[in-house]
Amino acid sequence: MIALHSDCILLESVPGECTPVFQDDVSQEMLGIQADPDYFKGAVGAVFAYIHHKEYQGKLSLEELSDLVTTALITPPGKLTRHICLPELMRTESLLGELEFFAQLKEVLQSLKNTNAKLIFVEGIRNCVLTCLHRQRWSKQPKLFAESVIDFIRQFSKQTLDPECVLVIQ
Repeated sequence: MIALHSDCILLESVPGECTPVFQDDVSQEMLGIQADPDYFKGAVGAVFAYIHHKEYQGKLSLEELSDLVTTALITPPGKLTRHICLPELMRTESLLGELEFFAQLKEVLQSLKNTNAKLIFVEGIRNCVLTCLHRQRWSKQPKLFAESVIDFIRQFSKQTLDPECVLVIQ
């Protein structure tokens, strides 16, 4: 037996004929669904995540997959999600470095206070730290600065954000 890739499901298009399918392989035409392309991609992604979360080991028929995607399309959205891209806060020509960065970071975090976000992704800490410190290589000083940025974000979120809000720092 061949091991199936973790991001793949077995799709039975014709009885007895199974094909491994990735999320990007699923199209609206394949399932006979008309929807906004972005919503469709999100619904297919949600279905694949659900299938993998349930550790589904069998195969899905085309009709079953279509029903699951249709259900995902009409289900109300889940948690309100916000993204913070740290490198966007740091301008490369800035000479103030850390001072300007922390001021801008605090401003962005303050703006999230009243959004009722339940999930906040903070991305790009490594690139941001290197830019802020005007460095090209990761070393002890950038690592220590990254830890201080993470501590700052965590302290701020504990003090000002909803306790149910999940903070993911990447």
